[in-house]
Amino acid sequence: LIVMLRLPWVRMHSAYWSGQQYRQRYNSSAKGEAAWVDASVNSFLQCEKKFGVERCALSFESLSSENEAAFGHCDQLIRGLYSVFLPRWRQDHPRLLALRAEQYYSRPREVLQSVFSFLNLKTDDEAAWSRLLAGAVAASPDREARKPPMLGATLAKLAAFYAPSLKELVGQLSDQPDARRWYQWMRYGIEEVYS
Repeated sequence: LIVMLRLPWVRMHSAYWSGQQYRQRYNSSAKGEAAWVDASVNSFLQCEKKFGVERCALSFESLSSENEAAFGHCDQLIRGLYSVFLPRWRQDHPRLLALRAEQYYSRPREVLQSVFSFLNLKTDDEAAWSRLLAGAVAASPDREARKPPMLGATLAKLAAFYAPSLKELVGQLSDQPDARRWYQWMRYGIEEVYS
């Protein structure tokens, strides 16, 4: 199994500006995004107090009528709780390669080389590399430019919410060949928020 993970608050920001339903409810502004994040985090934390992180991440809307009524059932927030899902993915797929989306966007060849190595595929044909990299996915500059930046307080709220999960995730990925980079990814992401 190959999974690509993105810093959770970057993922949330992208989801807000890509998903019409969020902006229709909260409006197309950074303040609307902040209201959505506040509602999602607060709903999840209420659930967590009663049922714990894992149960809320795996069965949120089925645990209570309040959760069922929460807008979007905190689905986007929950998707960034990678440390809850990783053990289940590994249970079904003992061979797992975890990748960082930010690294793929900035250095696609390096990431694809690790994929080929994981799959035991040969990667020394430069013509094939040219074709592969011609179609490399990058964060769309046009779409990114249309998004207002996330408010600092919103970013800080999400960083605080995800910090325990990211710390756990780094521990879970300590067996990966690039374990140190996972620590740097998590740490850089959090420092980026607070600097």
